[in-house]
Amino acid sequence: DVVRYTFQIPIEMYKDGVIDILDKLRKMGYQIIDVKNNWDEKHYKGINAVIETLDGYKFEVQFHTQQSYLTKEDYTHDYYEIKRARKFNKYVTDEIRDKADEIQKKYQLLVSIPDGIINFKYLGGN
Repeated sequence: DVVRYTFQIPIEMYKDGVIDILDKLRKMGYQIIDVKNNWDEKHYKGINAVIETLDGYKFEVQFHTQQSYLTKEDYTHDYYEIKRARKFNKYVTDEIRDKADEIQKKYQLLVSIPDGIINFKYLGGN
């Protein structure tokens, strides 16, 4: 991604915080192109949105709790990169990729999930 913004929202305010931020962006004239809820995924916890400016430029906004952000950045990002490198690096074997996948899943299982977020869909967009 060329441009990415990340919000960390307290877990007890997470769902309302995501809605509030997306609503404010929309009211400012930004177009909400896509909102992907990844809280039920095994490898990554958070919500990612693609936003378009009035000039047609797109950027990504990630919504995390403190725990989901730290897990992504400090504990699982290297394993994500190993799995991604498999496509380009012949030395990253299936065995290495599978081990990275297993470790990444174990860390993500420890992330607390905000109340009411699993089935959340943002409906305020276009």
